[in-house]
Amino acid sequence: MILLHVVSILATLLVVLYADKQGLQYMRSKVLTLPRKQVRTLHRVVAGGLAVIILTGSLMVYEDPGFYFAQPLYWAKMCFVLVLIINAIVIGRLSHLATATAFRQLSLRERRSLLVSGSVSAIAWFAAIVLGLSLSGWW
Repeated sequence: MILLHVVSILATLLVVLYADKQGLQYMRSKVLTLPRKQVRTLHRVVAGGLAVIILTGSLMVYEDPGFYFAQPLYWAKMCFVLVLIINAIVIGRLSHLATATAFRQLSLRERRSLLVSGSVSAIAWFAAIVLGLSLSGWW
């Protein structure tokens, strides 16, 4: 199960990095808007990947709940996973901005929302991975 969990994390992370690259090009005005179909597809793939990560992680916990539930690192990781879930919903609601309006034409509030959501995503993915590595003893 560990191998499937790690592979699903790596595969999803590659898609996240690609989507973030697209988002950065948009925010730097390298592209005026992002293709709606591509944004929807990337969002669905990342959401699906996150679901697989949660499923495989849950199966790992099911195998040894006493170990995981006793670990503060596990609970910290779960907080960041919750942040990723909530942020995925937020990104889903904000993504229409990048498909319809140039970044420079957005209001300050809209630009700030996109920047905060992107930053939260990067921090939460990094933290969840580092905590997972620490929990596993790999770090």
